[in-house]
Amino acid sequence: MSTISWLGGSITADIEISTLSTTRASRVVQHDVLNGGALFTVRPASPRTLELVARSTSATGMKALEVALAAGGTITLSDVGQSDLVAEVILTGRVTRELDPKTARQWIVRAEVTENPT
Repeated sequence: MSTISWLGGSITADIEISTLSTTRASRVVQHDVLNGGALFTVRPASPRTLELVARSTSATGMKALEVALAAGGTITLSDVGQSDLVAEVILTGRVTRELDPKTARQWIVRAEVTENPT
């Protein structure tokens, strides 16, 4: 059971967040010095980008998740079964919703999101 909150409201639905993988890019800049070595400008890494994959047999819940992600602004995700899974994210790429072709019963939402840096 997951809760999805956004500016337009919130829903609690039987949605399993099955994948939440993260990537973080370095923002260190290397400067090659003539007749010498290298100098580095050290900066903090970028906010994490995440691939979110959620599954459910609830077509209504998955449609609401897609609408929440596409609405813009910060979306808060939490999963009752995984207390350490609480994420504030912003949609920064595609969001797709499809009926799983293998089961024809489960809906899948995939989204490219970035963690809220605030």
